[in-house]
Amino acid sequence: MPVSELSVRTARLDDETQLIALAGELDLYSVDGFRAALDEALAATPQRLVVDATEVSFIDSVALGVLVNALKRLRVAGGALGLVATNPNVVRVFEITGLDRMLAIGDSLPRVVERL
Repeated sequence: MPVSELSVRTARLDDETQLIALAGELDLYSVDGFRAALDEALAATPQRLVVDATEVSFIDSVALGVLVNALKRLRVAGGALGLVATNPNVVRVFEITGLDRMLAIGDSLPRVVERL
């Protein structure tokens, strides 16, 4: 069975906003890199965290669980989480699970940052 490929990049957008940009498949086999990036970003105590998934082709329930855990940690600290996604299949996963009502989702980074 081939292992999923996932590229993870991080950047600080401003004093309050951390960005994690992903490319590839986000699933059980690749989620550890995403989890590590989230942990590192949350340790920097941002008020806003944006996950850019415009280049994500697939997301599974394990990855959703990791994202929800980060959302809970941010909310406890008074922060917010946003997601940039353009792939209809990825967006649909968030709609089906109701997560689209729990975090700011948009099709561009400026729109998501504005909604946070």
